[in-house]
Amino acid sequence: MVRYHGSGRLRPILLLAHIDVVEANREDWSLDPFTLTEKDGYFYGRGTADDKAQAAVWVAKPDPVPARGLSAGPGHSSWR
Repeated sequence: MVRYHGSGRLRPILLLAHIDVVEANREDWSLDPFTLTEKDGYFYGRGTADDKAQAAVWVAKPDPVPARGLSAGPGHSSWR
């Protein structure tokens, strides 16, 4: 997570993503978590709503907001 404070002229920005993985126990799900299921216009299954791709973007493009001068990512001094 990286947070830019607002400056009065610029609004605050929060860059957020996660890379953790939690255990999926079959008995905790009403449908099989390892099978993609479409039901009533919704998709069910492990990973159907996730943001790990966004975490990859923040690492691959360590200055996604050049106007703010972001330096975040592994090896950068402002990595949080």
